[in-house]
Amino acid sequence: MKITYLLPAVGHTGGFSVLYRFMDELSRRGHDVYAVTPSMSLKWSHGDADRIHRTAVLGSAGAKIRSRLKRAIKSIPGLHGAMRFLTRARQPSGGGLDCYAITQGLLKHHVPADVTVASSWATALAAYATLDRSAVAYHMQHYEELFYADEVHRLSARQTYLLPLSLIANSSWLRDQIAVRFGRSSELVTPGIDVEVFHPKRSIKEKYAQMKPTTVATYYSARLFKGWLDGVAAMRMVFERVEAGSIQWVVFGDMPPSSAGVQFTSVGRLHGGALAELYSGAHMLLMPSWYESFPLPPIEAMACGCVPVVTRWGTEDYAEDGRNSFVLHPRSPAAMAEAIVSAMRNPERTCEMAMAGVDTSLHHSWSLATNNLERFLSEIVKHSRVPKHADLADLAVGKF
Repeated sequence: MKITYLLPAVGHTGGFSVLYRFMDELSRRGHDVYAVTPSMSLKWSHGDADRIHRTAVLGSAGAKIRSRLKRAIKSIPGLHGAMRFLTRARQPSGGGLDCYAITQGLLKHHVPADVTVASSWATALAAYATLDRSAVAYHMQHYEELFYADEVHRLSARQTYLLPLSLIANSSWLRDQIAVRFGRSSELVTPGIDVEVFHPKRSIKEKYAQMKPTTVATYYSARLFKGWLDGVAAMRMVFERVEAGSIQWVVFGDMPPSSAGVQFTSVGRLHGGALAELYSGAHMLLMPSWYESFPLPPIEAMACGCVPVVTRWGTEDYAEDGRNSFVLHPRSPAAMAEAIVSAMRNPERTCEMAMAGVDTSLHHSWSLATNNLERFLSEIVKHSRVPKHADLADLAVGKF
């Protein structure tokens, strides 16, 4: 198949990471895959996902390093036109996304394909516009209305779920949201993890036999729904309840504020083997988000023998409370603190949960995930009924 993915920009969030890896896997299987942004199109090659992630890890060191990186990345084989590909989507002065500019750019650079795949609400309208050229799918990474406080942006995101696109949900939670709110069905295609990278790097039994100090890892993002302040409140309670020196908090991702009021070590953005090493050395992963849609850190941590402390919404496809993780209600710092302290005081039980998590992770490989996506895309291409709207453009400008 020839498959064109529409991206609003090139980002480094979990949703982008998932899309890049799916494009990698589809390309590896012999499909012609293209990534299209508002500024350019790129013929995707297997391995491009890792190249992009490496630019994110290096770029987190600061603006000067990122500037040098942009110059150096031109020489990376296989990532043609990287400078333009790294261009972000344009934003209006008032914040948010300029969806007119994004749609216009995506259509300008669209690569004709058997199937065009929208990756977000900001790309859904452009995908809809290609219905007279290809089959169209909407590979949803979250219920994106939740990302905005502004009513206009919320409604703009909401209306895209009503477009006549074949829907792909990345989690059971998202599939259920679309069914309940819009009465529409979605194909469930959960992401995968790289089990060759994410696996225990040390003995799980030995790690939990030595829980002093206990290491808790947390992913930091400034986005409000990621629950950073709830995590800070939870860890403050933990530090107050346990013996001094018996716990350490390691934060990865973006640079968190220094005014947390509780001691932590920030290690910046990590990817691949470096992230697997962090998980393998940690006893628990605290992820205090208000809502997610198949977040990768908890399942990656499980694969490395680290017990997640997570919230419920969006983790239903792999997190089982009391078996392989602690699953709590969002906005509950006291419950998070209690789970961490309980795990510290019951190392044998925590070790059993860690080992169960490794077993769970083996059922979420990228090979299985791509099988599901490939099958669904093939089906919608096979059964596509392409409506014809091209003549309306002529009518609109009086060419009749």
